[in-house]
Amino acid sequence: MARKSKNEIRFISPYKGNPTPINIHFDISYNDGDIFFLDEVKDISSSETTCLSANILMLCTKGQMQININGRTVQIRKGDILLCPPNVILSDYLFSTDYECKICLLTERIMEDFLRSNISLWNNAIYINKVNLVHIPEESLPYNIHLYEALRFLIKEKDHPYRKEKIQGIASVMLIGLCGMLNQGIMVSDRKNNSRQENVLHAFLHLLNTHRIKRHSVEFYSQQLHLTPKYLSQICKRVSGKTALEWIKQYILEDVRYYLRNTDLSIKEIAEITGFPSISFFGKYIKRHLGISPVAYRRELRD
Repeated sequence: MARKSKNEIRFISPYKGNPTPINIHFDISYNDGDIFFLDEVKDISSSETTCLSANILMLCTKGQMQININGRTVQIRKGDILLCPPNVILSDYLFSTDYECKICLLTERIMEDFLRSNISLWNNAIYINKVNLVHIPEESLPYNIHLYEALRFLIKEKDHPYRKEKIQGIASVMLIGLCGMLNQGIMVSDRKNNSRQENVLHAFLHLLNTHRIKRHSVEFYSQQLHLTPKYLSQICKRVSGKTALEWIKQYILEDVRYYLRNTDLSIKEIAEITGFPSISFFGKYIKRHLGISPVAYRRELRD
């Protein structure tokens, strides 16, 4: 049986002029750089205000918890899954004495890779409708338990063939299943109607999702929404925590990953269909944002 490693994950508090690292102890059972599986949280003070640059999925398996998310108090009970996008402000933690949970942290890169055609559903639920809780129906529990048991087996067997690929495959199935629950409305939410700014973000993400070529300027999208580029970016930042340019970059890179992994198109052909003026410009863009050339990244995705 593989031994769990005690690790520290660095959080930062956004309330102090210069972000101050806060070390919170976790029992990390798996970490491949894109996915972290954690068995429990330790040594966290109820007074700490923290922020983590990863997507958080926390399943409550026993007891209950209360947490403040961006100023809103959320109650978490057995069978609830807490969903948090990167850089949300977490504070005022309260745990019952019997509280137990399973936590998965996912980088933006792996989320985009897993969700691909479901990314708009996720973005709408998390960034626009501000969904923070999904409840697993009783009839779905056996299915989820079987997936988790398979996952736990692979995590323990460090020498298992294709371990990383199988773990990521199961995590992908679980995440898509979660999107199915979001689509069916199996969520715990006290949200009312969307605000005008949330509707603007929804319209902007819809444009990004439906345009075959995403690589356009903020001005291009703002004109279609009858807004100034500055105002569109301010709305995006205020509602989602990301600027309009950051959203455009995310959707461009999603397309690039898809074509590199799932097609045999040449690098030049991929550059053309994703809207880049030349293969040289395309290569520099990918190198700047992913730290690796398109050819090397394709090899990494397929290995």
